[in-house]
Amino acid sequence: MALALVLRASPLALLLPHGNQGDASSEFGNGEVRNDELWQWAIGERPLDDDDTRRFQAASLPAWLEVRSLTMSIGRGAVPIGEFDQWWNTKTGDSRGDS
Repeated sequence: MALALVLRASPLALLLPHGNQGDASSEFGNGEVRNDELWQWAIGERPLDDDDTRRFQAASLPAWLEVRSLTMSIGRGAVPIGEFDQWWNTKTGDSRGDS
């Protein structure tokens, strides 16, 4: 944590690979995992296996934290940052307009 503070980076940035979103994979456990899947797992968004997503999120995240990742939608690539709020609002019905 201290090193992440000094470098002004997330601790995850020091622990996880920074390869391309879906192209690259990293050795993890007994196999390989795509980098985007590894990041989604690390931020508590999705399990690496076929476990229930809601159960995984409940066990991984504080109740007050809402995950708003750019890769949140299964089967969809990253949403461009300029389009994220509009995309998020259509997915959740949230029209508050806050980021």
